[in-house]
This record gives sequence, structure tokens and C-alpha cells, in this order.
Amino acid sequence: MGFHFAFWKKQKIGKVIGCYVNDRIKEKIAFHEQLKRLDSQLQDKTIDQQLYDRLRDILEVKFNQQREDALTSIQNIF
Repeated sequence: MGFHFAFWKKQKIGKVIGCYVNDRIKEKIAFHEQLKRLDSQLQDKTIDQQLYDRLRDILEVKFNQQREDALTSIQNIF
């Protein structure tokens, strides 16, 4: 019985980690797409340098916060 339980627990851990990695990849792709949009707006002179810097900082903080929240949720599962 104990071996069977441990086997399923390992599968669950692997599944959760796989989902975490996939979500992080999607978030990183979205982050880079948003940075490209900001860069193009700066090049087109739609926004100025100060606004660009502020928006980039906000994106970076939000990206890091999402990573920390995801790690916390995984730690709470186990």
C-alpha cells in the first residue's frame, strides 16, 4: 500500500511541476511580447523615455510577482 501511494504522489508532483513550467514559459513569452510592443512604441515616438522606463519597471515587477505567487502555490500543495 505504501509503495502505491508513493508512486501516485510522485506522479502528482511531476504533473504539478510540468504545469508550472508550461505556465512560466507562457508568461515569459507574453512578457517578451509586451516588451517588444513597448520598444516599438518608443521607436515610433508614441511614448517618451520616462514613460517607457516606468512601464518596463511595472512589467518586470508584475512578472516577478507572478513567479513568486506560482512558487508559493506549489509549495502550499505539498
